[in-house]
Order: sequence, then structure tokens, then C-alpha cells
Amino acid sequence: MSALEWFAHKSLGGGIYWIQERFYESGNRANIWLVRGSQRDVVIDTGLGLRSLPDYLHLAGLLDPDPAQGDQEGAGLGEAEKEPASGGRRQRPLLAIATHVHFDHSGGLHQFEEVAVHSAEAGALRRGDNYETVTWLSDSEVVRQPSPGWRARQFRVRPVQPTHVLQEGDVISLGDRQLTVMHMPGHSRGSICLHDRERKILFSGDVVGGTGRMNLITRAEFSVEKTKRKKRRELTEEQKQEIKDAFELFDTDKDNAIDYHELKVAMRALGFDVKKADVLKILKDYDREGSGKISFDDFNEVVTDWILERDPHEEILKAFKLFDDDDSGKISLRNLRRVARELGENMTDEELRAMIEEFDKDGDGEINQEEFIAIMTGDV
Repeated sequence: MSALEWFAHKSLGGGIYWIQERFYESGNRANIWLVRGSQRDVVIDTGLGLRSLPDYLHLAGLLDPDPAQGDQEGAGLGEAEKEPASGGRRQRPLLAIATHVHFDHSGGLHQFEEVAVHSAEAGALRRGDNYETVTWLSDSEVVRQPSPGWRARQFRVRPVQPTHVLQEGDVISLGDRQLTVMHMPGHSRGSICLHDRERKILFSGDVVGGTGRMNLITRAEFSVEKTKRKKRRELTEEQKQEIKDAFELFDTDKDNAIDYHELKVAMRALGFDVKKADVLKILKDYDREGSGKISFDDFNEVVTDWILERDPHEEILKAFKLFDDDDSGKISLRNLRRVARELGENMTDEELRAMIEEFDKDGDGEINQEEFIAIMTGDV
């Protein structure tokens, strides 16, 4: 399978591209970001590395000196590989940055000449430490083999020598934009966010939970969306466009229909943690001709209903209950310690206390429901 088939992208404007591995269907699937600058481009997180991400960036035209050439969403999907559209013209330096070294974020780092990671995880990356990268991949998550005979048990994160070792407060200059490193230990000891202060954009990696585009956060998105939730019972134009974009991204043969696997990935790209039974039920309800596919009109109807039925406040309270297993109404150090252990996170009590202290507004040493809601909505 070529890189053009394995990856897909969407231009979000302002020199930012959202890239995904189309055939890796898992809640672990990382968002990959390309951020273009006037003097340097950066890739934030690199996915599994099963196909060449640099090849995709070149072949899809995303690294052309004229960035507009790569603005077409999903450029190159399904086409035969071709020479980079730049025609040999000089391109800007390209730096790959890992928000942390977990396998779904760092697997492709070995494909890049320049690599940056926080100092707390630089050693693990050098060693190719697949314990610290939490490498856990199954055949069922990779729905189409990247190469003949490929098996998940063969997968390992390769050792990589970082060319840039990052610290809290470091500034990565792209020329016309600056990304400030924020060390946010918790999800992993070397987790970072990258903050574009001028544009009020935060690339949060896995520090902020969620799927789809949720680890690209803008202050405007939070304030505008909270206002809209109170007033509307219909989709915004942006949401309608996102549904259309998700469908078109995975309708690779452009027949206005997507199959089981494509439907599942498209739903997850829109933020729905769908299971096999959910997808099969949708196909059963809407596949009237027995083709094994669903049309755009039916897809749009399903997703619209799901979005309108989603209660953000209720979803946050469900998440709170996962932490508050003793029904105390608060998240204690013991609760956090249990969750960290279940997630395989090797965190000290000192690190866990620091997480609590950051958001503990009433100073009681625990996170109450109100404080948790503020964390999840960004109202902190």
C-alpha cells in the first residue's frame, strides 16, 4: 500500500493540516498535524510509521513552497504515486515533534531527519524502549495490511536519536509563528503541549482527551461553541461541512457511498466511539439495496441525529464517575492513582498531587465536580 493510500488530510486553513492514518481503527489513533511557517515547517506527532509520512507530505503537495498547492483536502488519494509537485524547488526545513513517545505518536519519528522530544522521554526514544512507548497494537485495529504479510506482533517503535531535546518554555520558531513548549506530565512523564500564543491555538497531544480534532484547541472554539449549545437544536454550517468532509475523505472511489470499514473510521473521525454493533445497525437500517454501503444522504442523517442527541454536560459527568469510583463526589489522590495504574501510567504521587493542585480551586486537595467540568470545558 502506498503512502497516498494510507494517509488522508484536511486543510484547516492558516497553514495547518490535519492528517490521519486511514486504516488504523483504534481509540489510540493519534492526530497528526502539519504546521507550516515562513522559515520552517513542523509535523506534530507522526502516527505508527507503517507507511512513509514524509513521502505522503511530498506526494500530496503539502510541502510545496507555495502552500496553496496542498490545500485540496485528501489530495492524491487513490492516485498513482508521482514526483513531488515542487519540481525540485527548495523546501523549508521540516521538524518532527513528538508530544510524547507513546507508540501511536512516535512510531514514524524514524522517518525524519530532525526530531524533537521532551528531555524526560529522550532516553526512551534513543533506546527504542517499547515499554515506555506503551506499544500495544492488534491485527484487528489495522483493517488493511500496509504491506503483504504484515502482522501487528512485528510492530515496534524504532530507536531514534533526537536532534532537539525540549524543555518547558522553549520556543520553536517557524518564522512567522512561534510554538511555545509547555511540559504537562500526566499522560506520560514527557507529555508536552505546543502553544501558538499569537493565534491562541494549543496543540495538546493527549494531555486533553478526545477524538477527532479535539487535540487542536482554540480559545474562540470553546467560547463560541458553549454559546451555540444553549441556543440551537440544529447543526452549525461548520458542523455540516465537517460531516461532508469526513464522508468525502473516506469515499475514495467517489461513488457517493462508503462501506463498513470506511463508515466506522468516518464516525470516529467525527468524535463518535462507535463499536462494531453500532456500525452494523446503521448499515442494516439504511442499506436498503444490500450493497454493504451507505450513501452520503443517509450518513448525513445518521450523524446529524447523533450530534444533536449528544449532551456535552452529561458526557463530562460520565467521565467524572469513572474517576470517582467511591462515589465521594470528588476525585482524590487515591482515585487518580487507581486510574493511572489501570492506564499503565507510571506516575509518582508527587506528579499526581501536582495535577490536582493545578485545578483545585477551593484548596481541599481534591477535584470536585465543578472543578472537573471547568477542566473539561476549558473554563479554567
